[in-house]
Amino acid sequence: MAAKGPSIDSPIRPYLPTVDKELWQYLLLEIYPLIKIGKTSAQVLDVFETSDNASELGKALKGNQYYGDALQKLIKEKGLKSEARDEANAAVLLGMLNTRNIICASQMWRNIHGEDLQSYDFEKILYFANKANEFKQLFGKSGPMWVYASGLIWDFIRELMTLDERFDQKELTWLNKQFERAYKAGKMAFLLLNERKEDQFLFYRHTTAACLVLGAGYALMAFLDPENYPNVLDKALEEKLGSPGIQLMEQAWFGISHCQMATLLSASFPMFQDINPSLICADHPQILNQNKNKKSKDYYFLSLAIHLSFNAISYQQPALINPAKIPLPWDAAQIDRAFKRALT
Repeated sequence: MAAKGPSIDSPIRPYLPTVDKELWQYLLLEIYPLIKIGKTSAQVLDVFETSDNASELGKALKGNQYYGDALQKLIKEKGLKSEARDEANAAVLLGMLNTRNIICASQMWRNIHGEDLQSYDFEKILYFANKANEFKQLFGKSGPMWVYASGLIWDFIRELMTLDERFDQKELTWLNKQFERAYKAGKMAFLLLNERKEDQFLFYRHTTAACLVLGAGYALMAFLDPENYPNVLDKALEEKLGSPGIQLMEQAWFGISHCQMATLLSASFPMFQDINPSLICADHPQILNQNKNKKSKDYYFLSLAIHLSFNAISYQQPALINPAKIPLPWDAAQIDRAFKRALT
């Protein structure tokens, strides 16, 4: 599975090394299996998407002594009450957001470290996931659970980077920069689809999260070559290679692209599996426009919004917004409006 090196004519070709089989095995057997949302976390996030109700949250946690004990522990630490009657009461006392964070952080920590979480410093542990709160403030209730879950993927990746001696603070800073790029692209994509909300897209609520999952695909690529990939991606963006060109570069280098990495990640987070076609075709959305049924149209518009937004945010030049040269359902004013608001 080791790559043979790039076969494309590119200004960054001299910077491209190859990757060996052992690194592939390390990623696929030791890193990737740890990036997985737990069943209880998924149930808790589903409550936030469907009801946002403490009683329903309590039902999702009912009978789960491990998390019941964790909630009781935090209640005592905060001095709120000596004991809550049940999980629903504990959720009310702690607040819905704290309860969600406890469950998701605890499961993430056990996945990666194999031990119980001892500190509830959510600003540190769930730094990316809690960006969902900012999204909710900006755009209301359209898909905050999806954004939180996609941010959680980034928190898994960041925690795994801190444990990998091949990464240092420079790469963690790079990770933050990549998250911001994906998050701004997600805001722009959401705003673009909002311009056509009369079409009632099936995946409208997934839009920002889809961009974050795709961006996490870039981040996961770094585990294949931490020394070179972040620098090469930065160079590719600087040289305005365009996302289809970056995909070709990755395929030539590793035999896999960020789009394929994103679909691997979505397989570990069941709430994202429905949007896999839009992720895998994000650099070539026109592929999805060949079938004229309604669901294919939804996949196409989501993939197209992702494609336009990532390129707009990455290059900030209108000529490079649409490197695949696809006929657009938005006019220049709509694209410019979405782009400028996404940057705020």
